Amino acid sequence: MVVSSGAATSSLAKAVQELAINISAPPENYIQKEGIGCSPSEFPYLDIPVLDLSLLNSSSPEAEEELKRLRLAFSSCGYFQAINHGIDTSFLDEVHDVTQ
Repeated sequence: MVVSSGAATSSLAKAVQELAINISAPPENYIQKEGIGCSPSEFPYLDIPVLDLSLLNSSSPEAEEELKRLRLAFSSCGYFQAINHGIDTSFLDEVHDVTQ
């Protein structure tokens, strides 16, 4: 950002929120052209941690290990896939339908 005599003039690209207002397509400089830049295969691949939440209801060694994996998931990437969580599939389907 360039500031002169109290007035700010932005030399940087507009914020995404600004770009989303009243446009129907992204600006050309936001579109990756074939052969320019990095390809999707060059992006680092991150495994999504899968945690068995049913194990957390006990004081077994498996529960302690799963709790360590939960802490690691939150501290490294901030998310995980939960399995054996006990939530009915019909409820999850309803949530999915409502959010569409």
